[in-house]
Amino acid sequence: MNTKKCLLFIVSFLIIVISLSAQKSLKQGYYLKPTGDTISCKINFRDSDKNPDHIEVVLDNGNKVTLGLQDAAGFGVYGYADYLKGKVSYHTAHNTGSDLPEQFSDNVQSQEVFLKIIKNGRYHLYEAKLLGQYYYFISTDGKQFDELLYRVKQKDMVISEDKSYQNYLRGLLEKEGMLDQRMTNMVNSAMYNSNDIGKLVDHLNKTKKTESNKSSNHQKPFSFEVFAGPALNLFPTGFTGVYDGGNHFKSALSATGGVNVNYRFASNYQRTSIGISVSVNNFQSSSTRNDSIVHFFSQNSNNKRIYSEDFSMKFTMLNLNLSVSYILNPQSPIKSYVRVGLNNGLVLSGGVTSKYTSAYYIVANGNPPIVTNESGTKNLFGGTKTILSLSIATGVTVKRSRVEVSWVMPSDIYVADPGTASLKVGMVGLLYYLTLSK
Repeated sequence: MNTKKCLLFIVSFLIIVISLSAQKSLKQGYYLKPTGDTISCKINFRDSDKNPDHIEVVLDNGNKVTLGLQDAAGFGVYGYADYLKGKVSYHTAHNTGSDLPEQFSDNVQSQEVFLKIIKNGRYHLYEAKLLGQYYYFISTDGKQFDELLYRVKQKDMVISEDKSYQNYLRGLLEKEGMLDQRMTNMVNSAMYNSNDIGKLVDHLNKTKKTESNKSSNHQKPFSFEVFAGPALNLFPTGFTGVYDGGNHFKSALSATGGVNVNYRFASNYQRTSIGISVSVNNFQSSSTRNDSIVHFFSQNSNNKRIYSEDFSMKFTMLNLNLSVSYILNPQSPIKSYVRVGLNNGLVLSGGVTSKYTSAYYIVANGNPPIVTNESGTKNLFGGTKTILSLSIATGVTVKRSRVEVSWVMPSDIYVADPGTASLKVGMVGLLYYLTLSK
């Protein structure tokens, strides 16, 4: 009797365990009828890592039903995964393990399966585990599925990969105008898995969200800016003073500022624009030279001039700049650009002066030296009133602000007497721009 009770207990226990296990595998979910209706149910769902060809469901009325591909357009298990029925074509050769082909296989098989939905949006990403390996597909309408192709071959112990899926994704990103350097790096490093490919699809699905912003940016091609910043004025060449050449000014720091009007071309995501700017720059510098000039013919015939010159420079210039800009990464929130232009500097006022003193000693025929002293102020400025120069710049733009480093090539500001050195002026600027209207 005790033995019978023991056996009865064991059988009852096993029945309870099996019942609890079955209940545990039932997950709350839904399935889609071919007509599109959604039916609430519980699904016997044991493995989310495979693509089933049928599902066992328990309806709300308690009826148990087995549904195949002809019975359901899709199903989902809340908190786990969603599946959509679709017919896909895929390459059958292995891309993992030791049984790799020597050549990239072109063998393709078509099959109707429940595809696991990885990403939803404008672009849908699906996963299917077929022939013991994972495949990924992209669709925009849930009907036509494009295989993200990945193939592997092995010959003479050398494994080669065909990462066509990267080219496919790169093409989609370029089509959406999102293929900047950062996205290119993401594509090139993307492995054939749901995580890496899913991140790229997430970026593709952002295009619709930003479409209205893009269109609003295109509505107003003109923008008006004000700018200001420090400028380092450069004087790389020597100039001729009252007595001799080879005089130099040190670089001078000044403040500059002005206004700029941009016109952005509508094509190619407004990468290219033409700008016209007007700015004022006021700079000054000074230098001193103490030197002598000696002409020695003999002890009884020679001359020498000992002189001192204090040079001062002061200019106020109006700069007109016509330039073309090109944005390198138009889809990035921090846009970088390069700019090339022609700068026309108009001298409004100022010049270069020399305050000089000298003593001139002349010895002739052995007589005592004759000394002549002179002093005065001379305006050395003369000649060209405009400076035509090439300008190059690079910078970054964030929303309505941009910061730019610019360089204006040194050019002649004036020419002294024929045959003597001219004074060249250039500039390096660090400028901040603020867009007032866009």
